[in-house]
Amino acid sequence: MIPFINPNQTSVERLLIDFAQKVKPTIADFQRLKTLGPLYDRLARNMRRAGEPRPSKHCDCHAIVSGAHSEAVLVRGVLAWLGMRIDDPHNGCWLPKDWKDRLLMPNHLRNAVPHRRIHHSKYYEWLNQVINADMITTADELIHALRMVRTMLQSGNVPPNVMPQTGR
Repeated sequence: MIPFINPNQTSVERLLIDFAQKVKPTIADFQRLKTLGPLYDRLARNMRRAGEPRPSKHCDCHAIVSGAHSEAVLVRGVLAWLGMRIDDPHNGCWLPKDWKDRLLMPNHLRNAVPHRRIHHSKYYEWLNQVINADMITTADELIHALRMVRTMLQSGNVPPNVMPQTGR
């Protein structure tokens, strides 16, 4: 499950691989992840390769666990610990760009959370409750949790404090 280190990996990827090899990461280990820069985002391409093409030009590819947002650092640590990269298709979902774009979505995305409205602290607080090292200890549990979050985002069925009502 742990990725093989090769010379073409960035220093960030090597640091994440080192972190992922820890048997039981400490809070200090998770805090060190804050020093990591953002990973290159290949998520949309990887989702297409996995058979999930962009459903509309009015969609954005959303990384459920952000590679760059400072409030996602603990959840990023769980992904790294279990050997999953930020650009893994399990970590992605397609969301309408904004409120007006929901009308142009395929039926399964018409109630989805708009991508431009989701990157805020309440979203990351919720994500830290759903995906944390106390609850998620295997790759299968992580994939299940990411699928649950994806379903909730794409159906618009997120907790009320996670989705601000701005822009409607």
